[in-house]
Amino acid sequence: ANPSGTLVLRVPDLAGNHNGGDIHFGPDGYLYYSMGDSGAQNNPYHFAECLWKKPATTGSACGDTSGTQYYLLGKMLRVDVDTRGGAVTADMCASSGISPAQYAIPPSNPHVGTNNTCDEIFLHGFRNPWRFSFDRLTGDLIIGDVGQGSYEEVTVQAAGTGGSDHGWSRCEGRHYFDTAGSGTTCPATTATVAPVIEYSHSFGCAVSGGYVYRGPSMRLRGTYFYGDSCVGALWYATAGAAQTDWSPSGIKNTNLTVGAPYGYGEDEYGNLYLAQSNGVVNKLVSDFIFDDGFDD
Repeated sequence: ANPSGTLVLRVPDLAGNHNGGDIHFGPDGYLYYSMGDSGAQNNPYHFAECLWKKPATTGSACGDTSGTQYYLLGKMLRVDVDTRGGAVTADMCASSGISPAQYAIPPSNPHVGTNNTCDEIFLHGFRNPWRFSFDRLTGDLIIGDVGQGSYEEVTVQAAGTGGSDHGWSRCEGRHYFDTAGSGTTCPATTATVAPVIEYSHSFGCAVSGGYVYRGPSMRLRGTYFYGDSCVGALWYATAGAAQTDWSPSGIKNTNLTVGAPYGYGEDEYGNLYLAQSNGVVNKLVSDFIFDDGFDD
């Protein structure tokens, strides 16, 4: 092991919050990394919409090359860390000051081949996608995106597709934010990805996206487990196709007695684990009761 580590990529940021927070290898073998939009309230800089260089100046346009560039905020990034040592290209926005390159751009990334786009970007239009996962059966990418003042959301990107705009800050969940309008038609109006789950802040205030269960319990297979870190709640919904409502009968609440849900993981058999803010790791079992260890 290299005790000092290797700097792979660098993303300039403005604040101590909304710094992403999740990293996974996808079914395609590439590394996925999520970044929040900088934490500024009401999205004054519109980082999440920009595919190219954007300084931290209110009203400045995407493509403005003055000052520090915040071009990778509010994004899901995808890179190839098995291919290293190449030249850093102008469109490798996260490799500034790192040479030779410690990653390569997957040739199927959506912005490869276009000028003035950051080629690491796989998806954009997020506020704070701090927890995401892959459905091990379908390969779909499932993202919990933390809202601002009113709504939390979970969105799905179908396996093998990229380049989509997930709506922030034109929409907050299914509702209008920057874009003029009312009701829940914002994604259709703006041609952005609609969430499969949305809930209001009467339930919580920071979604922690989870996993679709594909483990040994037949009873639980196909159930998406997720939670909210503000209220210490674990919820579940039946997973369906992308851009359909995964929770048609409302949120099904299984409250945790202690500790907010902060992270999730699965083992090689598909068993699902939950890490709570109090340091406890739980294993989900078929009767919906949580163990406080790793035994069955």
